[in-house]
Amino acid sequence: MIRPALLVIALVFTAPAAFAAGVDHAVVLQYHHVDDTTPAITSTRPDLFLKHVTYLIEHEFRVAPLGPTLDALRAGRGVPDSTICLTFDDAWENVARNAWPLLQNVDFAFTVFVATGEVDAGGGSLLSWDRMREMAAAGVTFAPHSIHHDHQARPVADETPAGRRVRLESDITTCLARLRAELGDEAVLPVYAYPYGEFDAVLQDVVASLGLIGLGQHSGAAWSGGDFTALPRYPMGGPYGRMEDFGLKAASLPLPVVEFEPASMILSESTSTPALRLRLAGGDFDAGRLAAFVGGQSVTPTWIDRDAGWVTIATPAPLPEGRSRTNVTAPAKTGRRWYWYSHPWLRLP
Repeated sequence: MIRPALLVIALVFTAPAAFAAGVDHAVVLQYHHVDDTTPAITSTRPDLFLKHVTYLIEHEFRVAPLGPTLDALRAGRGVPDSTICLTFDDAWENVARNAWPLLQNVDFAFTVFVATGEVDAGGGSLLSWDRMREMAAAGVTFAPHSIHHDHQARPVADETPAGRRVRLESDITTCLARLRAELGDEAVLPVYAYPYGEFDAVLQDVVASLGLIGLGQHSGAAWSGGDFTALPRYPMGGPYGRMEDFGLKAASLPLPVVEFEPASMILSESTSTPALRLRLAGGDFDAGRLAAFVGGQSVTPTWIDRDAGWVTIATPAPLPEGRSRTNVTAPAKTGRRWYWYSHPWLRLP
């Protein structure tokens, strides 16, 4: 639990000053549990969460509602610089117990992604519908996260492509309808968080056909020039939320990747060491200091055609089964901020 004395410290900071509008990006942070008794890899300790909130206040970030921020970026409208959106996946009860009181007191908006079938099945570790209605009445927004939090990008035995598409459409629309029935249309956003951050072209196409924005779990700033069926979020669970990196991530800028190959995060059975090819638009980043990390291992990018912006990043060793990422960063030429891009991989067993 957040100690009252610490909460008071967080509240003495004044509200952020006005920001100049007009940038083409925002940073979305992703949390699961806010607790110190839950699985470490998906948990942020309450005392660390308080430090995150305090940092955002002290450094004058603008914590904004997710829906209007993503709508503005997709429409090509500018948002204030240093805009942050807060999201929580899975609708754990500890979010209401350990995070919501603090966020209410500092007037920070946030969105909770809900796997509706898991809530309907009951269990004290998840938010109840009554609790979510209470939060919605106070301005918290909610959004779909599938019915049962399945691995939706992974194949189902003996399922046809057409059958898979029907199943995915039914799952997402049922989840969305259930949320709207319980919480009301105004409290529910047309934004879909992929379970486990896993997606493929079919799932992305379903999300687009339903008029939804899709969010993953790969790192980076959400950019108006990015793919709105697979926008990045910075995971904050476990080691990913440490304070040593928090400020860099919160202030990060989108590396302007305008083309990438391969297009899918799904690796074929014969591919375990994929090469990622990117085409970068011009910008304020220092191309000479471009760096890459694959599964945490440093890799030197190779320029194919620097004038055209093409660069490739090799995978130095076979990726393990499951999820991995290639992260690409470069410092800004001016200031102390960093540009960031992340490509997720999924190697199926």
